[in-house]
Amino acid sequence: MVPALIQNGKYDHPYLGISGVSLTPSLAKAMNLDATQRGALIEEVLTGGPADQAGLHGSDRQVTIDGLNALVGGDIITGMDGTTIKTIEDVIAYLGDHTNVGQKVTLTILRNGKQQNADVTLQARPVATAVPQTANNGGSGSQTVWLGIAGQALTLRSTRK
Repeated sequence: MVPALIQNGKYDHPYLGISGVSLTPSLAKAMNLDATQRGALIEEVLTGGPADQAGLHGSDRQVTIDGLNALVGGDIITGMDGTTIKTIEDVIAYLGDHTNVGQKVTLTILRNGKQQNADVTLQARPVATAVPQTANNGGSGSQTVWLGIAGQALTLRSTRK
């Protein structure tokens, strides 16, 4: 990253064009997989992105697990260029540490419970075009927070009486 910044004044982040989550035992069971299966479940494949061009599939149905909605049915990334992938964070770390824009990576995926490989040519992550959300900071005002990602707070529902 540093050499690219020095030479070009910018750094293009390698990009797959997916959003996803780490496969948990509950998600694995909902997809009729062994509860010990790990990987990065692809929830969405962005149209025109590298994953879309490689034919990867995003989740196609919603289920309720422990009272929360979850997307299931997409491809599960279990490897990148022979490196084991157990979480979505592994995907992000591998892309940042071992890849460059324009590089071809071989993904090992599970699709409908069957392992296969998919070659993906990485592109530069596009400039965010989403509008930042205004978050209430708990005080009388609000502040704009934009990290280049979209998130949602998760809470446990209490059944106290």
